[in-house]
Amino acid sequence: MSTALAPRPSFLRRLLAFGVAATATSVATAQWSDDPATNLPIGASDGTQNQALIARLPDGTSYISWLTNPGGGYDVALQRITPTGVPEWTTGGITVANRSFSSTQSYGLDVDASGAAVLAYRGDSLPGTQIVANRVLADGTMPWGDGVVLNAGNSQDVASPTIAATSDGNSVAAWTRFPNSGPSVIELRKLSTDGDILWSYTMTRPTGIAASSLVASDAPGASGQCVLMTVGFGGFTSPRPLKAQKFDADGSEMWGSSDVGIFTSGSVQIGNFPKLISDGRGGAVATWYSSVPSLRCFVQQVRADGSLRFSTSQYGVTAAGETQVNPVACIDPVSENITCYWITQNSSQSQFSLKGQRFEGTSRAWGTTGITFLPLGSTQTTAAGCHPRDDGGTTVVWNSGFIPQPTSIFAAAVDADGSPVWDGDAGGVAGGVAISDVDSNKSRTATATSPSGEIVIAWADDRMVFGGSGNPRIYGQNLLPDGTLGDAALVGDLNHDGIVNAKDLGLLIAAWGPCGRGAPCPADLNEDGIVDAADLGFLFANWS
Repeated sequence: MSTALAPRPSFLRRLLAFGVAATATSVATAQWSDDPATNLPIGASDGTQNQALIARLPDGTSYISWLTNPGGGYDVALQRITPTGVPEWTTGGITVANRSFSSTQSYGLDVDASGAAVLAYRGDSLPGTQIVANRVLADGTMPWGDGVVLNAGNSQDVASPTIAATSDGNSVAAWTRFPNSGPSVIELRKLSTDGDILWSYTMTRPTGIAASSLVASDAPGASGQCVLMTVGFGGFTSPRPLKAQKFDADGSEMWGSSDVGIFTSGSVQIGNFPKLISDGRGGAVATWYSSVPSLRCFVQQVRADGSLRFSTSQYGVTAAGETQVNPVACIDPVSENITCYWITQNSSQSQFSLKGQRFEGTSRAWGTTGITFLPLGSTQTTAAGCHPRDDGGTTVVWNSGFIPQPTSIFAAAVDADGSPVWDGDAGGVAGGVAISDVDSNKSRTATATSPSGEIVIAWADDRMVFGGSGNPRIYGQNLLPDGTLGDAALVGDLNHDGIVNAKDLGLLIAAWGPCGRGAPCPADLNEDGIVDAADLGFLFANWS
């Protein structure tokens, strides 16, 4: 992340909260495994578990949530993991919401400016279906109790809530509502840290819309702004365009009543609700695949002012036609180069290939056809995550294998030219490493990175443990920037010698001041675009 990231307000409060955890984790017994055959059990309790989400703090601590059905319905669970992989709360995590739903939908997780987790999910403790938000502190307590019901008094159908923690310390939740008549609408609510609803807004359009993704603006001066991506929602044959809208701290639309058209010349694949990623400058990057034109992948960046980076002739990942699905993308916080990985299939969709493209400016830097990292073969492959590296390259994570046969998770790092960074060829990719190669079914893989470059990966896994039931549980692994597995690097260890001492202090002082655009800034430990006293606090928190 980069020079363009906004300093969050009340940072001293964040530093105090994070510093305590950082000091503790520097002496804690490591739990992240260095063996792909031995992964960290996170949801170590009975029942089927699925749909892990990850939100990371600047010091490398992770919140990992999931949906779990111990019998009687899918509950919402949460665990806090230290940078070294030590679960901080009770075995199996804490129950945020006890529910009786027999199936699952998407839900939301983020971390707010104070270091607390915020979640949005469906509830059923009252008649009908509720949209509920909750907040969990670092010690596992929930100051909002059973949560804040956001659609009180409304019995209409609701679906798929999401939540974003904004730079002013508050949170915004969004979900889709289906009125008894007329097109679907999107509801938004802003909540304070006390759980008070600061504003409510109903987003209506002439045709039905659904909330696809919501991210907080992380640009300098963003002061509570957020960006929402919507997808057209109608019948099976109805167009499904993608649009975006930006909201200010008071809930007013900033990009006009017609929204910004991300993809209006075709239709998003049914069941595909693309995700946004913040670009560090007040805008966001979207990637998706379409049903019209048939199974093609695209990338677009909406800038802070609502302008689009790519024209419709530029935003396809390749110029050549092929069957493409399942894209994941990431943006370099310094150069703004965007890298996208996707799965190419043969015409019968029985063979799979992992490919990639890098956009520099508006040009396809890896050629009109992209780079093939995994040749077309019969093993089913699913892209799971893309993350930028300090060296200007990227790391891609993918699943490999047909369920119910054993599946594995792999990762590979490439430089800006697409050449491998690591040794090995796990997963059939040059430079590939195994994340988990246990004989089990793995699905719903989630990934998240930290300022120091480690990537935490979590997934549902049905290995025969915990009584041998074989029900999926949530497991995790930590991937280091050098391609090895295990303990996260110490925050503040700028020279990578395993300790934080005067040598690292000297490097931080030498980098004091604003980070220069166009160059990595490893001393910017909290990713706010400047090396200052806040970063010094992180360094001293891990002093050896």
